[in-house]
Amino acid sequence: MEESFLEEFQVLAAAGGPRRVALDVGANMGDWTRWMASYFDEVIAIEPDWRARGMMRQLGIPANALLLPVAAGSAPGEADFYLRDDHRQSSLQSEHPIGGGDQRAVSTVEVEKVGVVTLTMLAEWAELLWPGHKVDMVKIDAEGFEHEVLAGVSAPLFSATRWIIEVHDRVNEVGEQLSRLGYEDIKVIKHPHPGAHPNHLWVYVPALLEQS
Repeated sequence: MEESFLEEFQVLAAAGGPRRVALDVGANMGDWTRWMASYFDEVIAIEPDWRARGMMRQLGIPANALLLPVAAGSAPGEADFYLRDDHRQSSLQSEHPIGGGDQRAVSTVEVEKVGVVTLTMLAEWAELLWPGHKVDMVKIDAEGFEHEVLAGVSAPLFSATRWIIEVHDRVNEVGEQLSRLGYEDIKVIKHPHPGAHPNHLWVYVPALLEQS
């Protein structure tokens, strides 16, 4: 897995409670989806970039994982999706907030319309598919759109959820959303790339049930 430096967070997420449903938001080539599928009963992965989905299928989608061609946001609907030279940096953001690993701008090669869902919708759908199954883990890698993804979260449905979130210079916005949801205990790892932006972070957030 590219983010091997997050092993500490993965251990916390896997050992932190039930392992029913995990959501992989911004699945890209599926490294996290495959990891989740080895620990959790069911995985819902969403990835709006058709190039990344193709690579994910070539690498293999686990039998207990569903791949959906949509993005996550604050409200359902349709939005412009910006495909970039490097598929790992495609997003709903018209400009990538930190650029590539060396902070240089990443160019948009195409803009296409994609469907947008909220995490609340995904949690409700999971309960319909697997009655009694709650979302126990969410990983978010939305290339600067993570605060908008969190804005689509209804706290009661996610009281048992552990979070691993990549933050792309949206520290204040992500902090405001986590505060809105009642989270206070947050662990932070700065991205180890030598040229990483100072606010390019990964955060681990224990479940609300653990923070009360």
